[in-house]
Amino acid sequence: MYFLFVGHYTQWLIWPGIIGLILQIVAACTYDSYKEAFNAPYMGIYSCFIVIWGAYMLQYWKRLEKRTALEWGTNDFEDNETDRADFKGTRMNSHVNGLPILFFPEEKRASYIHQSYLVVFLLVRVVCCMLYVRRLFLHTVMSLSCPISFGPLDSPDLLLSYYIYSMIIAQHHHTNNNIYILLY
Repeated sequence: MYFLFVGHYTQWLIWPGIIGLILQIVAACTYDSYKEAFNAPYMGIYSCFIVIWGAYMLQYWKRLEKRTALEWGTNDFEDNETDRADFKGTRMNSHVNGLPILFFPEEKRASYIHQSYLVVFLLVRVVCCMLYVRRLFLHTVMSLSCPISFGPLDSPDLLLSYYIYSMIIAQHHHTNNNIYILLY
């Protein structure tokens, strides 16, 4: 159903996209500043069009969804669906209809979530420490004179990357030249 919805949504986005593009081009050619173009009087009409378009798109989606579920035989498939075999829950009566269901306790779920956050936090700290040690190594051992920072475009990284890249390219050209000489 997901891919059917994505196809339906994409197909329905064609007209708002075309109309919106035309209105933006007209606004860009008509008005001097972006603020004036953004506040053009017909942008309100376009907003109303999008609201009506959204309502119609959803109604047609509901119709397509029901028809496709009927064709595929997936209507009311939740009634026949069983729990996963490896799911370990506690038995309790449903708050909705009173039938027995397997339930995963909220306290246990919260405990798992907190453990996950802790592990992610610790792993982020490890990565930061490794970055700091790497910067420290580049700064002291390789005698690159630059401050230690976490910027994405630091000069030691660029210099080291350029040096490694130059060595690889030089070796690649040397190998290709030798192959060319042997072939011809």
